[in-house]
Amino acid sequence: MHAYRILLGAAGWQHASWQGDFYPDGLPEEWRLGFYGNEFRLVLLPAAEWPLDVAAVQQFLRNSGDSPVFLCELPLARCGSGAWAANRQILQAFGPRLLGVVIPLAGVAVTPALPGALADTFRVCIDAGPATQQAMEILRHDERLGLCWYGEGDGRELQHGRLACARIRSAGMNPRGLRGVLEALLAAQDPQRYLAVIVEGDPPSVEVMRQALVLLDLL
Repeated sequence: MHAYRILLGAAGWQHASWQGDFYPDGLPEEWRLGFYGNEFRLVLLPAAEWPLDVAAVQQFLRNSGDSPVFLCELPLARCGSGAWAANRQILQAFGPRLLGVVIPLAGVAVTPALPGALADTFRVCIDAGPATQQAMEILRHDERLGLCWYGEGDGRELQHGRLACARIRSAGMNPRGLRGVLEALLAAQDPQRYLAVIVEGDPPSVEVMRQALVLLDLL
């Protein structure tokens, strides 16, 4: 992972419509993650698919060799004081395969204490949706925190923290728009910062992901 400071992947890998298209017909479900990791180095683990325990994480790792690395979206509903120790153990179980943690703030009141506590151990990126006022307020308290960017404006959100993430919807994405997103990421490169590109959709477009990899090589 450390040889690549810009990593690209999809939001989730368990997409039924990928079977027979991206995943070969007959590929066992438990082999999907390893097959995915052969082509893409990063996957976002959505909050809705948060593993129940450390054993589930260990199964992910066994099923996928040494790729992909994971960007984990933290389910804030499961971050009460009684659950925090278990959630930390789940994150730690990913070991070097954990790129970082995304904290979704949209519609949730979060004090700087939670992101700050996570940033003591993990790379943290906060996601307040396209409206980032709450996120910017938290950033004032901790320069280690990064931001999620939704492809609007000049991408200055990518200049923050140890981890920043561009979240793009594959529907309607054309090569010119994709190039603009990737150029913003390249402009934000820093030896101390990791940058992630997450392609989203229902399902995320494998073709858009492949186009992005080609463009990154060319740029």
